[in-house]
Amino acid sequence: MNKVLICVLMILTSEVFAATECRKTTNKIYVGDDAALWLVFSGGGSAYINETDKNFKNIYSLVLAAHMAQKSITVRYSADNVQCSSESRNDIRGVWLEK
Repeated sequence: MNKVLICVLMILTSEVFAATECRKTTNKIYVGDDAALWLVFSGGGSAYINETDKNFKNIYSLVLAAHMAQKSITVRYSADNVQCSSESRNDIRGVWLEK
């Protein structure tokens, strides 16, 4: 019984931690249209985040700093198995600044 419960819990919690990280360089940054932040990446793909997202200001600051310094970022999306270079995404969970 305990083994079954552990297996079920592992399956259920794995969805909570599902995510994809994509290392990208911004080609364009757009802010406007009802406080939307659009990121267009070199090599394809784009991402969108709205000002109502609790991480909006932090993500915008970090992305702007990376763009001005010509540094890469790693974008973490909520979904698992995201195609990093061909999709437009709106499920950004966070952003890493790369050195």
